[in-house]
Order: sequence, then C-alpha cells, then structure tokens
Amino acid sequence: MKLLAPIIGVLMLANAANAESPRVQLRQMVERLQKSPDDNTLREKIIKLAMKMNPMPALPEEARQRLVQGSKMFGAAQNLEDYRRAENEFKRAILIAPWWADAYCQLGEAQSKAGERPAAISSFESCALGTPPGDMRERNQARFKLEKMLQKEDEKACGKNGGLTIRCGTGRR
Repeated sequence: MKLLAPIIGVLMLANAANAESPRVQLRQMVERLQKSPDDNTLREKIIKLAMKMNPMPALPEEARQRLVQGSKMFGAAQNLEDYRRAENEFKRAILIAPWWADAYCQLGEAQSKAGERPAAISSFESCALGTPPGDMRERNQARFKLEKMLQKEDEKACGKNGGLTIRCGTGRR
C-alpha cells in the first residue's frame, strides 16, 4: 500500500501536466485568432473562457496603447476614412486582447460612424458577451446600441417596403 501512494501521486502529476490550464488555453486560442481574425466562433470561445477566469486575464500594454490611439483618432475623426482608421486601430487592440469588452464597444462605435452596421452590431454583441455580469452599465449600453441600430434598420426597411415584409415600429425583424 505504501508503494502504491507514490505511484498514484506520479500519475496524478502527469495527468495534471497534460491538462492545459485556462491561461495556456487562452494564449493558444489568441494565437490562432491572430492567424484567422475573422473566426468569430473562436473569438466567442475566447471571450467566454476569459470570463470564467479569476482573475480576468491582464491587458497587454500594446493593446492599451492601440485603444488609446484609436480613441484619439475617433475623437478627431471628420470623415468616413478617419473613422475607418480608428476602427483599424481598435481591431489591432482586439487582436492582442480579444476578450476586452471596452475595445469591442469602441470598435462598434467606429464601425457605426463608418456606416458598417452589421460589423458594428457584431462588435456590440461581443462587448455585451465580454462584459462582466456585475457591470450592467456597459452591458445595457451595448444592448441599447444594438437595439437602436436594429430599429434604424427596421425604419429604413419600412420606408422602402411600405411595412409589408417587416412588422414596423417593433425594433425587431
């Protein structure tokens, strides 16, 4: 029996070494996303994994710098091209830290200003998904923006279609 305990201990350690920690998993998933930035399924998995971590993953300094630069560009933007430059900077921040809800919110704002509504809606959805449950302000803000955009699209469609294909005034399709 005394000989069996060390063997079980060694087996448990070997098993633990084979199991990837969430942080290692996250790092590997981020690397895959950086190679395939349009993989939204992977992006969603990254956000969900990061939300389960305690503490949340640290934000790399380069991601912070990209967000600050994008925010400056957004604030100074005067035309579509300026908003697209800000959008690209936010996307760079997100590729570094794809779990960062604030970056998705700001990306959605830039996409909305650039007239890219489907992309903005996706960004606002990622913002809501990545917002910690205790921080309802951002989550509600993202949902509001999403609903507002859907309502604008519905109103535009109602004007074009005479309200025949969509139930007008509901804010939903």
